Parts: sequence; C-alpha cells; structure tokens
Amino acid sequence: MLLGFSVKTIYRLINTKKINAYNFSERKTLIRRCDINALFEKPQIGFEVVLRPIEQRKQAEIKDCYTITEIQKKFSLSNGALYNLIKRNNISKFSKGKFTYVAKKDIEAFIK
Repeated sequence: MLLGFSVKTIYRLINTKKINAYNFSERKTLIRRCDINALFEKPQIGFEVVLRPIEQRKQAEIKDCYTITEIQKKFSLSNGALYNLIKRNNISKFSKGKFTYVAKKDIEAFIK
C-alpha cells in the first residue's frame, strides 16, 4: 500500500496516465516521488464558484388542486401513467399531510 492507496487504485492511476510509472521488469515498477507529490497538490484552476439561490415554487391553494387519487378516478389513469405524465412534463406537485396535490390547471392542460 502506498500512502493509503490500494493496489488497484495505483494501477488505475498508472493506466489513466495520472501517474508516470516506469516498468523495469515484470515485478518492478518505479514511480517518481514528484509524481506522487503532484497528486496531493491543489489544482490551479481559474474559475469562480457561483451559488444560485434555490427557487421556491409557489404552491397553489388546496381548493385549486387535485389529489393523485382524484386525478386517477376523474381521468381514468393508472398510477404508472399518471406518474410518467407528471415526470415527463415537469408538473409541480406538493405534499401536505398524507396527500400529494397537483394544481388543477397544470394537470388539465396536459390531459385535455
């Protein structure tokens, strides 16, 4: 073990050319110390990390929403079909209590 790396990790680093290794024989492979030290240096990358604020979706009132079960009964959809419809069209849903709600205007736009 070399500096806490497993043998497989060393072989993977050699094969991906992240470490220069010199194979003198079948059983003897040498790695220069400067190549090992280069693994632990911080990369000098010139970019800036920008954090975007998380958008909070405005939830509709519960009176303007259907539950998942109501949608299935009203439009005679199976659970899987409804799930795929919501996921494929990025329809927003929210949970309140034990029910999951979807805005009426959102779901009716795709079903009708």
